[in-house]
This record gives sequence, structure tokens and C-alpha cells, in this order.
Amino acid sequence: MSVSARLEQVIAEKGMSIKALSDKTGIPYRSMQNYFSGEREPNFENLRKIVATLGVDANWFLFGDDAQTGVVTAKEEVCDIKGRPVDLSEYVFIPRYRVQASAGNGRVLSEEDYMHSMAFRRYWVSKYLHADPANLAIISVEGDSMEPTLKDHDVIMLDTSRRDPNVEGIYVIRLDDALLVKQVQRIPGKIRVSSANPAYPPFEVDLSNSAEDVAIIGKVVWFGRQT
Repeated sequence: MSVSARLEQVIAEKGMSIKALSDKTGIPYRSMQNYFSGEREPNFENLRKIVATLGVDANWFLFGDDAQTGVVTAKEEVCDIKGRPVDLSEYVFIPRYRVQASAGNGRVLSEEDYMHSMAFRRYWVSKYLHADPANLAIISVEGDSMEPTLKDHDVIMLDTSRRDPNVEGIYVIRLDDALLVKQVQRIPGKIRVSSANPAYPPFEVDLSNSAEDVAIIGKVVWFGRQT
């Protein structure tokens, strides 16, 4: 069963129409029609809106009944590489997606694929990130405009509940169909989008202009780098 078929199945079970789902999620009706016809699959932000509105598992929605859910069930004792027992309840498993947020000039994405889950201490996520694991996602960086802060191929964790640029920081934003990782600052009526690399000039996005197709996906709360 395809993504479009699963989408049709769920709204049929819930007695919804394409228009109703479009209204509830804020996704344009034309885009929603493309998802139902199978011409396109939802990008990361729209996937998040759809699964939250419909109350379905994101991995099932993308991959079907055989999809991995990121939940590990221990049927045997789990040990670390030294043979010490590991209590899996102390960990949360954050999904990593085959998605790249450009730190350069941006690139258009057509789909986001679940790759695997990465384990983090539950205490660390709560105590230091002050985050709900359900709002976290991991993707990678592409490009050099955020160097030296973030480098090409760095792995970043987003908190998708933190989308208010009143708190200045590094965010992943969608501008048209491109995902960008940038420094974002709110200024009156606009957001200022900047790069750490001075070779890339800053620009502003007018939030009051309906023609500006922009959305803040989430705030970067952690990154990892292979040295």
C-alpha cells in the first residue's frame, strides 16, 4: 500500500475529506491533492502536521505495516560492548531521517525517509534539552554557510515544538520547498536569516507577505560531528 493509499484509508476511517484535512493542518489544498494522488509525498513539516492531526504513527504512514517504529523491545538482556547490562528504559530513541538541511544556498526536497533511531539518555533529554522526546528529530547538514558553527555532514537534532524566533538561535526553516539551517532572529514584521560564514549575506523574510512560503520547522538543540 502506498502513502497515498494509507492517507486515503485513514481519512475514510475518520470520516474526513481532503478539504477538512487541509483546513485542520493548514496545508494548501493543492498540495494535499497531490499527496492523495501520489504525485508527491509530504515534506518533513507537512508530514509532522498530518500525523499529528490524524493521530497515526509517522513510520507506518510512510512505510506501512512492516515499518520500524523506533521502539526497542528487550526480549533478552541488553549489554554494552563491555558486557555490562543496559536498562533500555533509561533511553529514548530519536528518529533520524534521510533529510539534509542546506547550510548553503538551499535545495529542494521531495520526500523524507526514516533511516534509524539514535539512543539518548532520557535524563539528559529532560534535564539539559528540556525537551519532550516526541518533538525531537535528527537530520543532517549540507553545505558550508554555517561554518564554523556547523559543518557539512554534521548531524543536528531539532525540537519541532520550538518554532518561535523570538528566542534567537539556530533553526531549520522551510523556504518554499527548500530546507535551510540558519541563524534566525525576529525583527518587526519579519525574520532575519543569517549565516555564520560571512561569505553568505543575510536576508529578511516578510512574514506579513502571503507570497512568502516560509515555515520554521524547529530549533537546533544538539549537533554531532565526526572528526
